[in-house]
Amino acid sequence: MSEAPQRLESRLHHVATGPARRICDEPDPAGAPLPAWVHTSPLRPSDRPERGPRPFAERGRSGHRMRRGLYTSDLHESSPPVLDPHPAIRLSVGRGSPGKFRFPPPRSDTWDVRRATLLVLILALATTTSPALAADTSLRFFGNGYGDIDRVKIRIDDPETDEPGPPADVGATDFTIELWIRAHARENTAARVRCGANVNWIYGNILLDRDRYNQDRKFGISIAGGRVVFGVSGDGTGDRTICGDTDVLDGHWHHLVVQRRRSDGKMWLYVDGHLEARADGPDGDVSYPDDGVPGNHCGGPCTGSDPFIVIGAEKHDAGPAYPSFSGWVEELRLSTVLRYSGRRFRVPTRPFRVDPDTAALYHFDEGRGRRVGDALGLSPARRKVGGDPRGPRWSHRTPF
Repeated sequence: MSEAPQRLESRLHHVATGPARRICDEPDPAGAPLPAWVHTSPLRPSDRPERGPRPFAERGRSGHRMRRGLYTSDLHESSPPVLDPHPAIRLSVGRGSPGKFRFPPPRSDTWDVRRATLLVLILALATTTSPALAADTSLRFFGNGYGDIDRVKIRIDDPETDEPGPPADVGATDFTIELWIRAHARENTAARVRCGANVNWIYGNILLDRDRYNQDRKFGISIAGGRVVFGVSGDGTGDRTICGDTDVLDGHWHHLVVQRRRSDGKMWLYVDGHLEARADGPDGDVSYPDDGVPGNHCGGPCTGSDPFIVIGAEKHDAGPAYPSFSGWVEELRLSTVLRYSGRRFRVPTRPFRVDPDTAALYHFDEGRGRRVGDALGLSPARRKVGGDPRGPRWSHRTPF
């Protein structure tokens, strides 16, 4: 293949650094330098697209692959590509995400320097200024509340042993659960519920279900009458359901947070950075018991539902009185601390990162397949697909 040009025009500086060549070092508007690198290694044959954009997750976070001349991103590059005869330019610019830009195979040993330079600079600008181009996917659920389908399941206990569950089994300490959702009222028709000393959260369109059938130590999140509902049942210490005020079924993305303090059972509910409800709930340990025995309420023992966190559905498929959520879910983080305080906070504007207080983190960026990865690698999940419409499916709608 042809080598990258030894000299580029329009005030670009060229410094050879092995397979990568630094081609510009122009400041951004804030004055910080944004070094750009062009890698002239070709892409592996499997990188070539069929037609149009399609999801991928071959290395790191997923994104779009496009026909030649269009943007494609590949975050967290972990290994060099395998050479093939079709050259490409791989670009990393400043604080932006690494990306690839595919060119046609050269017809001679001479590159069109002006065209290559212009396209690289356009891509550099887009990569550093537009978060929408960052590679990302979410999951789209359709509310199929039957047959153990249209949901994501995170195992938190093995009923055959009394060994501790994975870190996603929160509730033994303080916890925070947060995620992004997007949904429509026409698809989530559960009526508003009365909040208080009850378990009425189970009558909303269930978004996150950590219930135990007719047993204590459980909690969950649902949407009822367009409002977020959070409920907790203690270990013989009572029940409490709290409700938000904001209508989140407006087709826009919303950041939801629920928190609980173990020592006194205090519960908080935030929507888009604003505190909407708080109450004194049941105290004590609400994690799944390591020696828990599922009840015989599911046509047999509830071993296929009780010892799981279920996202996007009512875990027991108990009937239409307990509807499932329909909409998009993105960036679910479970933490072992109370992350937020006060009446308001700044809503996150980018995907979460693992820190020492993270119990489990799901980016939903795989873009294909049944496996849903935990960023810590300790609490993996599975996508259970089915229904009509068939869900949950991968989507390129995200809040970022």
